[in-house]
Amino acid sequence: MEMGPIPKPPKKDSSQGEQSGQGREITGTEAQTGGGLERFSRVEQRPAAPPGALRRAREREQRKAAQSIGGNEFDLSSEVKVTSDGTALQVRIDQKQLVAHDFTTILSALTRLHTKGRLIQQGRFADLSASAHAQDNRFVEEANLIITNVTYNSPALLTLLTDPGTATAVVTGAVTLALALQKVIESIAHARIELVKTRRTIQDQDLEGRQKQIAFALDAAGKYVNAVCASCDQETKEKMVQTLVPDISELLTLKRKHG
Repeated sequence: MEMGPIPKPPKKDSSQGEQSGQGREITGTEAQTGGGLERFSRVEQRPAAPPGALRRAREREQRKAAQSIGGNEFDLSSEVKVTSDGTALQVRIDQKQLVAHDFTTILSALTRLHTKGRLIQQGRFADLSASAHAQDNRFVEEANLIITNVTYNSPALLTLLTDPGTATAVVTGAVTLALALQKVIESIAHARIELVKTRRTIQDQDLEGRQKQIAFALDAAGKYVNAVCASCDQETKEKMVQTLVPDISELLTLKRKHG
């Protein structure tokens, strides 16, 4: 029996293979429009970093650079925490070797700033002036700054309960002492980095260094006063700033360079 020619399999449409991606590696996104193919290159984009991540990374690099210049200088940063007990401030102390004197200086200065901020919030300006000129601990005891947590594992983390019973203040937008102190710490951290970076042979008594330190202290004090007493008149604000400058200046003082 004579058989006819064996039919050949139909040719595979190359355009179908390209569209489906079978039999080859697709290197781009393709779409068929009209009579031909258009190939659109796929640009692979990494997800954008969170807004604060780049800033924190930059600040870490600045602190690292400043420490390499300044030896065992400390650096500060802070974060506002909302707890069941109220609003707290977590203070981070970065230092190669945590020095007891530096730790107590930081804690004492923050305690005084917290006490004075509370007096300003309450409109007790006469008591504010008295607290600045008298060695009276009754205002500090009344302000009752509470340490809720302390950890040290390079860096040191210190959590301060600044606003007992105001756990919803941050959510509602009210200005708490934690938020106000955070503004001061951010200003101090920036100022310390700038002072270290620009230091040549700056000693504590160096005139240029002292002038810069006072300017930074006035700026930080102004931000604190504006945060806790935005409605105060300018003359009152200037008087309050003067009571805060010594405490902020203490946190700006750089270590004396030897040799």
